[in-house]
Amino acid sequence: MHRFPTARISRLITSTFSKGRTEAFVHKQQLLVAAMKHESAWGTVLAPFAMRIQRIVYLSRQDPALPADTGFSRAELDAVILLGKPKGVQRGELPSLGEVARWRADLGGYTGKSSGGPFGQKVLARSLDYIAPVAQLLAEREL
Repeated sequence: MHRFPTARISRLITSTFSKGRTEAFVHKQQLLVAAMKHESAWGTVLAPFAMRIQRIVYLSRQDPALPADTGFSRAELDAVILLGKPKGVQRGELPSLGEVARWRADLGGYTGKSSGGPFGQKVLARSLDYIAPVAQLLAEREL
């Protein structure tokens, strides 16, 4: 995950201890360890979101005819339909997973296959910024 230049660190340790700046060095090391723990905590929090997005990408490419509720909640489906305004689809309908994933990718900035291939994780993650607040509002209204 992190690559540390060991030669540079050993020179820093030698220089620090020979000049009597041990407190500053120890403080830097503590900050580095705290930053690594912080990154690890964020990775733990974000891993389920990344796995879900990866699953949606995989399913939409392998079997796009699956019903969309295999990858999305009802509130998310309605949010995508409200924001994307696809032709001929109303709130409450159940389109295919491939269609909803493409609409969501469009919301995330996907411009089509001419941009380098099929949509991926980045555009689906970007679309979450638009979909999440609307989906949360719709889910709260249904309760």
